[in-house]
Amino acid sequence: MKKIIILQLLIISCSVYSEIKFERTIINDTISELEPYYDFQFSLKNISPNPVKITDIRTSCGCMVVSQKEKLLQPDANDVIKGRLYPGKQIGRLEKSIWVHTDNIGQREIELGLSISILPVADISPKLLLWRIGDTYAKSIRICVNKNFHIKNIIYNDNILSLVTHSKSEDSYILNISPKTKVSARESIIVEVTDNIITKSYNIYILINK
Repeated sequence: MKKIIILQLLIISCSVYSEIKFERTIINDTISELEPYYDFQFSLKNISPNPVKITDIRTSCGCMVVSQKEKLLQPDANDVIKGRLYPGKQIGRLEKSIWVHTDNIGQREIELGLSISILPVADISPKLLLWRIGDTYAKSIRICVNKNFHIKNIIYNDNILSLVTHSKSEDSYILNISPKTKVSARESIIVEVTDNIITKSYNIYILINK
């Protein structure tokens, strides 16, 4: 009985002195909305004199995959956890978590994180313009495009709207828009931006009402 207890204590002692250390636990980065995926990796090291086994790696959503969910780290061994994030059509900051599970009772779960800022190719403000019927004064819309992009085309109903474009710089535009009609209308302006390879379309919504 004493031998069993001593053996168990030795096993627990070895586990307690096992430790994985990550170079960083959070990745902060910025990508364009045109990127179909984002590859990432976390570097790690077993800084203990005992082997540590990663038994499982879980992610906070199905939009992330990791290349390997189990691995054995020998003492003083370096390794990486590689993965890929699929942001879809999301814009803005994307926060995701990864949980690494080990056989070390002193470090059962390690949480890692992704904090990715997804920038639109074009930032349009505002995206909705309102007028009362009979109003004819102009309102402005500001469009800022990413580097290497420019406005390719602006599609609108010139029977309903008057539009003048002013370029403030290489990546900034002002649209001055005013209504021509004296009846209610719901319209949209389509702004196409391009880098001469990829073209992306954005909608600006127009409402003329009482």
